[in-house]
Formats: sequence, C-alpha cells, structure tokens
Amino acid sequence: MKNAGAENLAIITIVSNNYLHFARTMLQSARLHHPGARLYCVIVDIDLSYAKALGSEFETISLANLNLPLGDQFLFQYSILELNTAVKPWAIEYLLDRGHDRVVYVDPDIYFYRSMTDVESSLLSGADILLTPHLLAPIADTKTPSELDIRRSGTYNLGFCAVRESANTRQFLRWWQQRLTRHCVVDLENGIFVDQGWIDLVPGLFEKVGILRHPGYNVAYWNLAQRPISKGAGGIYLIGGTPLVFFHFSGLDPFKPDIFSKHQNRFIPSTLGPAAQLVENYVGETVQNGATDYAQLEYGFGRFGSGENVPDEIRAFYRSSEKFRAQMGTKPFNNAAAMNDLCIDFTIGGQSPTNAMAALWTSREDLQTIFPLNSVATIREFYQWFANNPLLKGHFPESVIAHHKEVVTRWSSARDRDERIEESSTRGAQRVLHLYAYILDRSADSAALRSYGEMCKTNLGYVRAWRHIGFSIESRQKPRLLWRITKALIPQ
Repeated sequence: MKNAGAENLAIITIVSNNYLHFARTMLQSARLHHPGARLYCVIVDIDLSYAKALGSEFETISLANLNLPLGDQFLFQYSILELNTAVKPWAIEYLLDRGHDRVVYVDPDIYFYRSMTDVESSLLSGADILLTPHLLAPIADTKTPSELDIRRSGTYNLGFCAVRESANTRQFLRWWQQRLTRHCVVDLENGIFVDQGWIDLVPGLFEKVGILRHPGYNVAYWNLAQRPISKGAGGIYLIGGTPLVFFHFSGLDPFKPDIFSKHQNRFIPSTLGPAAQLVENYVGETVQNGATDYAQLEYGFGRFGSGENVPDEIRAFYRSSEKFRAQMGTKPFNNAAAMNDLCIDFTIGGQSPTNAMAALWTSREDLQTIFPLNSVATIREFYQWFANNPLLKGHFPESVIAHHKEVVTRWSSARDRDERIEESSTRGAQRVLHLYAYILDRSADSAALRSYGEMCKTNLGYVRAWRHIGFSIESRQKPRLLWRITKALIPQ
C-alpha cells in the first residue's frame, strides 16, 4: 500500500499469550508487505511482559486501554476463544479514536504474501466496512465443512475485516459492541459462532458495506477446494491467475501439521498440492517465533483469585443466569465458593443442585435426559454422579468435587441414621404388640403404642414395659398368667 496515507493505516490482531507466536508471524508478514502501516496487538491476558518485550515488532494494547463493558463480569463470562473475539469492535474503535482513519483487523493465524491493495482501494473509493465471504463458489463434495456448516458459522469470515472512519462505521461498531456484550458465544445449533453470525446482518443494516470477492483474500481450509493454489513465475502463489494475498491457517497446530486443520476432513498434506509448501514454510516460521515456549503459557483469566481453574460451563452459566450472577457478584474471579452454593432455579421438595451442577447440566443434553431434576430422587442421583465421576476431576476445582462428596456422605450418614431410627421405632412397636398378645391376649391400641413404643426400643425398656403390663389389673384377670408373663419376657 504505497500511498500518501499509508502511515495512517492500522493493522491489528488479538491474542492471549499462548498465541503470541501466531501474532508475531502474521505481523512480520504484514510489516513486509505494508511497511507504512502501524501494527498493533491486543493482549487478552494479565501478564503483558511477553508482548511488551516485542516492542520492536508491534505496539501492545492492554484490555485496560479498551472501553470494555461490565468490568470483570465481561472477562469472566467468556471462554478464551469467545473473549478474544468479543473485544474486537472495542479494539477497532480504540484505533479510530487514536486517529487512524483506516483499521484492518486480521486473525493471528493469517499470513500475507502480497499487500492488500484491493482493501486500500475499496476503502478509499467509498466502502466504510469491508468483509470477505467464506465461499465464492458452491461446495461440490460431501466432506466437512459443508455449506450447512458454513451457514451455521456465518456467511463472512471475521478473521478479516476492514473499516474506514465515518459516522456509519461508528454506528456499526456500537451495534456490534451491543451484540457482543453478552452474545459472543459458540452456539452453532442456534446459528451463533462468536461474532460471525451477527455480521450476516451487516450488509442489510448498514450502508457502504463492501463485499471483497477477490479470490486471493482469506484462502483457507473452507474454500481451498474452490480456490486451488498454483505457483507462477517468480515463485508467486496464484489462485487461478490471481495472486494470493493472504492465507488463513485456521485450525493448524504447528506441532501437528499433518492434520492441516482440525476443523476439516477434506485435505491431507498429500492432497494440498502447492499449498503444502505454504504450510511447511508457515510452520517453520511459527516455531522460529517461539511456538514451543509461548504455547505453554497459562491463560491469565483461566483461574479464580484462589488459583482454582474456571470451567467454561461456569462462565456460560454466569453469562446466562441472572441469579447466579447475583450470587457471584461483580467480582466473580474472587468468589469460587459460589459454585457450591445452591441453585434455587431447580428446587424440588426443598432440595436443590449446586451452581456447579446446574452449570454442567445446562450445557449437556445427555445429563438433562438422565437426570431431569424434577424430583428429590433425581437431584440426589445427580449429586452422586457429580461427586464420583472421574472425568470431572481436574475439570472442576478439587474444592468443588470435595464439597459434593461431603454432601453425598452426609446424606448417606443421615439415611443410615434414619433407617436405624425407623428400625428402632418398628422394633419398639412390634415388642408392644408381642407383650399385649401374650399377656393380655389382645392387640395393643394406639394409646398403648404411644405409651410403651419408645420404651420398648431398648431391652431394659422392654423389661420395664413387661413388668407394667404383666402385673397390671387387666393381666391378673387372665388365666395361666405365670405362663403368659414368662413367655412374654423374651423380646421378639
């Protein structure tokens, strides 16, 4: 992009620390082909030292620089993928506020092979918002992803988007921010894949939306079958006769490159053709840029302040349940104990699951079928399953598992106690009936059961009751009394 305004172009990406090798590789390729642009990286993490050590490569933007809503609640409610995506419109807005009149967002797992001249010309010729479709031609096979898969994840791939400063763009960003405040989630069944599904609405809702149909932009596993790569004169990679501008290595693990992308089953290295060389070169650069070290870094928002891990089910439940948010408070990272609080939404007969149980239950249809939580019995059965399922160990904090084990043990002890009490009460009543049958030759009435039932639970009490009944006025009127009271002395 060699023009007078190139220095006012911003290229930005967003990562947590464990993806810094991807960000470095992408931004290095961006620097090579866009030498006049300013390069930025938003760090969705707590420790900024790793990124700031790379100050010669890009400018670090912290989450504190962005005007994010909801404080800690916003950071807590999303998984690492969801949060890295959710901050996007605020990051773009931040750069517009800093005076850039053109901002291009690019996913960290993209690599540039040429400059984005078509993006520049589109923005300068009147487009305020620029998008790239996943597909420019129909899918002709039955492999994954299918057109239905693309439909669920969104028409446009938001690994790339570009905007120009305008009132229209600002209105778009405010709308986008409102949608992502609570709804930047992975919910493919309901047509929401983080921010992409929302963008399907943008060409209809806003003016000056450009759809970039250049086949060399955003080439990836989902459209490579329709855009086969060849190598032209001078080693230039081509899509048909059109130069490749950037390739999106979505789903590629540098440590398992033979898979190409974990999101598809259409290609293996031997069927990639010239694209196999792209993969090999890209993997080499990411490894050189510290993949081995960065990939090991722990996500700063992955744990409570207590050090216990935050399960993604807890994040989703916190986002969707107002009652759970009230229990957790506005500083959810400081309240791991609320996972063990009772979830009153499912109270039956005075019995409730915990918030941890409810969070897992609402995320899994199989558990909803097995444990419908419509009775005390099913709630207690779910407690038993939750406390003793080995697959949950390590997924939920140990303190949560220990709490549920304690509840189950307490119930077991209480049940044993109740059974002993019930057995004792039954034994007492049976003994009263035995005394009355042998000594008085009749059934014991309710008054007698009340008077002697508790007494007869113990052997000593039984002897006392035997003496009272055996030497009563009524007993002395019975024949063979000595035989009767002797026979009745032996408790049943």
